[in-house]
Amino acid sequence: MKGLRKKLFNQFQQSLALRYLSIASSFLLLIQLAFGLIQIQRNYARQMNNLRAQAESKADFLRKVAPEAIFNLDFLYLETLMQQATAETDVVYSVIVSSDGRPLTRYLNLENSLIQAALDALDNQRDVLAVLAAVNQFSSIHQVQVPIESFDRPLGEIRLGYSTQRVRTESFEAALNSLATAFAVSLLLAALTIVLFSRQVHRPLKELGRFAQAFE
Repeated sequence: MKGLRKKLFNQFQQSLALRYLSIASSFLLLIQLAFGLIQIQRNYARQMNNLRAQAESKADFLRKVAPEAIFNLDFLYLETLMQQATAETDVVYSVIVSSDGRPLTRYLNLENSLIQAALDALDNQRDVLAVLAAVNQFSSIHQVQVPIESFDRPLGEIRLGYSTQRVRTESFEAALNSLATAFAVSLLLAALTIVLFSRQVHRPLKELGRFAQAFE
């Protein structure tokens, strides 16, 4: 009797129904993972482009309003303007550098961990250009440089740096959520397989066993 049960069970394992269910479950899992990762990649690229566009827009605005303050030597207004125009979590610094290479403003987002890391590496020296060089070594920092001109006369340039850490973190979390969802669906399909196995095989085997015992 045990040999008969084992034989029937092996036949079921090798049946087309079980193979089809296994292939369909694996295929569905792969499709879900691929679709989720493609969506995450598209969202990541779109957010990165939006970050770049926002930084370029702010730098262009500052380029237009900075010449008058530079001519008037109103550096306090320039500093305030740079802070207000770039007061966002993704912006880590915004500095105006004169045509001879001197920083005219010194706005650094000291709450940003990368700025703090750069200052620690420089022993808290506040040389703005040295800090910018150190911060730009991080792969998550991108810089926008826009020249400042007035009547075709170069006055300097705007250097605006923004961080992509937030976008990367959100994309990573989205990828983890997508994987968790895919595995949850996989577990659901596995549970469905067990239920189908119980109904289609386990119960008939029990009934067959009872019939064999009654026949004996």
